[in-house]
Amino acid sequence: MIAYAKTNSCRSLFINHYFGDADESPCGICDSCLQRKEKPLSGDELTAVESRIGDLLLAGPMAPGELVGNLAGIPKSKAWQAITFLQGENRLMVDEKGRVSLPRPKP
Repeated sequence: MIAYAKTNSCRSLFINHYFGDADESPCGICDSCLQRKEKPLSGDELTAVESRIGDLLLAGPMAPGELVGNLAGIPKSKAWQAITFLQGENRLMVDEKGRVSLPRPKP
């Protein structure tokens, strides 16, 4: 069980090998396979998502799930990558209620 939880390879292949199956094709749908498929956010994508986020947050703070839901046409994984990155760069803030907002301008 511990080896299964720690593996970075396809979970289906891991189980198949455990039971002696010789199938060598990854499933493409387990968490490990999906993680390998996910591409990092490009600079242009980040710029576009940041602009859309900025437009949405001009109205005020928003719950993260609501913010992602309002980013129509942007894959959720890309939206979350952008939000995480922007928060780490202090270009987005999270208040005590967990809502995302734009940073306050410095006086």
